[in-house]
Amino acid sequence: MIDFLLTLDRLKALKRQALMSIPHAKAAHRTEIVARFLGWRTYASLLHDLRSEGQFIDNFDYSGAIDFSRQIDIDLDTEDLGELAERLQDEFGSEADYSKY
Repeated sequence: MIDFLLTLDRLKALKRQALMSIPHAKAAHRTEIVARFLGWRTYASLLHDLRSEGQFIDNFDYSGAIDFSRQIDIDLDTEDLGELAERLQDEFGSEADYSKY
């Protein structure tokens, strides 16, 4: 089950998890892929919303992330995104230790 709160304070950890799951993409491309995976159209729009308040994540957009990765010639598949989903759930899920943020 996917349920976690994403805040500006947690962006560094989010980027670290994305690096481990999608190491073959440039940093800027990774952040755009992650934004789409989380349901935003761009990383800038994700940042804009996070500056207002934390965002509750309750699903992942696999097709949006894969479609974007194809547009920018990044080899990405559901296995890569599945690994990222597991990492994010472990990092931010209901059992996660939020005291480190």
